Amino acid sequence: MTSKILECNVDDISKGGVYSLIRNVIRNNSDKNKIIDIASIAEFEDKADIEELKKYNCSVYFVGSKKSKLLRFYNIYRNTKKLIKSEGYDYIHIHSDTSYTVFPFLLAAKKSNVKKVIIHSHAAGLDGAHRKIKLFLHNIFKNYVSNSDAELVACSDVAGKWMFRPDVKVRIINNGIELQKFKYNPIIRKEIREKLKLEEKIVIGNVGRFAFQKNHSFLIEILEKLRKEIPNVKLLLVGEGLLKSELKNLVKEKKLTNYVDFYGTSEHVNELLQGMDLFVLTSYFEGLPIAGVEAQAAGLPSIFSDRITKSAGLIKNSSFLPIEDSKENINKWIEKIKEYSTAEREISTKELEEKGYSIKQTVLSFLDLYKES
Repeated sequence: MTSKILECNVDDISKGGVYSLIRNVIRNNSDKNKIIDIASIAEFEDKADIEELKKYNCSVYFVGSKKSKLLRFYNIYRNTKKLIKSEGYDYIHIHSDTSYTVFPFLLAAKKSNVKKVIIHSHAAGLDGAHRKIKLFLHNIFKNYVSNSDAELVACSDVAGKWMFRPDVKVRIINNGIELQKFKYNPIIRKEIREKLKLEEKIVIGNVGRFAFQKNHSFLIEILEKLRKEIPNVKLLLVGEGLLKSELKNLVKEKKLTNYVDFYGTSEHVNELLQGMDLFVLTSYFEGLPIAGVEAQAAGLPSIFSDRITKSAGLIKNSSFLPIEDSKENINKWIEKIKEYSTAEREISTKELEEKGYSIKQTVLSFLDLYKES
């Protein structure tokens, strides 16, 4: 018997982690009796992404609102409810980083009598503007979400604590990836470094949106002092975002233009990771960073902010350091970068598979959700 699933609040803006995860699940879903569609509240940036998803029998629906911001959540509720009824979805899987964003989807599902609702937390903090207002709303709706009849899921322990009350049961599902795609390959490494003219460089990599959450400005502070100790250092930034121009201005102001490469987004992050020497993530918060999983699958020594869950450290050469802006903390990052920049690259895909980070394992966990309780 065929089941229809709607993945809600997923879009391809800046090719974020949630989109990468859901796309990977759809690509690797071998159960032909499970039809998975997407409902987005932001229009897809790249129509080619929609066309690609169609190859996997996945339709993308826009349920957001282009009109009144005041009626935004009502319109999301109305459009989602209409879509659920017209397409006959059995399971509604809501992905979010805030409880108030969950609300219109949850209400639409309840009013439509679907078989099951899943609420999936992917973050551990607030991004963007008006964070005080967002936190106020998040705390109000957190109780409502926790009291719902939905199955509660998170990508990590901290993501679960952020979205739900501590007394409720939360299922953890790892953000798995296509491990073999990221496996360390010295041939690709050589090609990428030649192509980007990085042969003689120590390449520090970062993959992520240019947004408050990712804290790129602290990374630039580190680079400003690091270049004096590693003159041939290069910071490779893969991503796009609203703060890109602001970050570029900061780089120019600190006379670091020759030390930073703003690469943009890429469909070949797996290849770019091969060309790096180490990976850094200075985020204020993360649910469980997919970029960090990918980097470690490529055998890259990785340094994470200590605000990120320790479960993100999957290989031997992974560390967590403080991001409070002080000379002492910056020196800690510099010393660890110097240590890792000469570390031997290792094949780590088997290790990650043993820890449950294969996309095949994640797909099985997703499909297990799409069963009646």
